[in-house]
Amino acid sequence: MQDRQEFNEIRDTLRQAKIKVTHARLVIYRILKHAKHELTAYDIENISLKMNDRINIGTIYSSLKLFQTAGLLQRYKVDMEQALFSLKQFDHYSRFICNHCGAIETFEDSEIDQRLKTLCANKQVAYVASSLIINIESCEKCKGENDKNVS
Repeated sequence: MQDRQEFNEIRDTLRQAKIKVTHARLVIYRILKHAKHELTAYDIENISLKMNDRINIGTIYSSLKLFQTAGLLQRYKVDMEQALFSLKQFDHYSRFICNHCGAIETFEDSEIDQRLKTLCANKQVAYVASSLIINIESCEKCKGENDKNVS
């Protein structure tokens, strides 16, 4: 019963965004909704296979493009890697990206967000959204592994 309620909520979200509701789009949105981190299109394809919902990679990419155009999705690319996708939950995104392992950590900082809004106001431009990517040498996990290797 809870699945039905969730699919109804997703259906309503897609309809409000003026996106035609299909089974594939419901599944893709649900996968993104439950993701604990950003996903590639191939991650979404693999998860859908595990759910016994085979979705063509072309359908996944076209749905992701629709979601992005409708403002439901955040897409970004790091270096020459595949694009990563996540549902748009905030008007700002701040992330640390580990140069060593590629791990991504999302964080919120109201001071950074306020500073960006102030900069926009000073430039007399309208603040819409922000995406801040900070490349770090190594994350805590990598530092922990380096400490183990040194011992």
